[in-house]
Amino acid sequence: MEGRIRFSYTLEILVCRANSPFGRVSDYVNPTNDYCSQAISVKINGAPVQGSTVHATYQNQVADVSYVFVGDGRRVRVSTCFPYTTTAHNFVLLDGGCTSYYLRGSTASSAPNCTNLKDDTAASFEFDTVDARSYPILVYPRVPGAWGHFAIQVTA
Repeated sequence: MEGRIRFSYTLEILVCRANSPFGRVSDYVNPTNDYCSQAISVKINGAPVQGSTVHATYQNQVADVSYVFVGDGRRVRVSTCFPYTTTAHNFVLLDGGCTSYYLRGSTASSAPNCTNLKDDTAASFEFDTVDARSYPILVYPRVPGAWGHFAIQVTA
């Protein structure tokens, strides 16, 4: 015997307001440098730049954010050895632009010998730059899904 069953249901959606007893709703906003084409510029010997992988989308099989600097022919150190680096991050460098290959050996060290900072959260890498070449830096959590904050700097 063929029959029909009719279902009826109500869907309730709870929206928490900023000062509600249920807590605060934070906007889900991707970082402005979520894609390599949106990389934040970092200057050699400039001040450390604070960053975050919170809500970064998955590119290159990891949730990364992008920075870029222009080489000047000197040896540089890219580092996240700062107190603001609260979650373990790694990074890789691209050799010449967003579509270029990874710089050989640039998967950053997880034991960078940071002074006065726990090495288990920071990363660093040293290499010789080519004058006027762009070097995108892709920063990503060491543990997939463990979003967090860091500071990054390039020094000569």
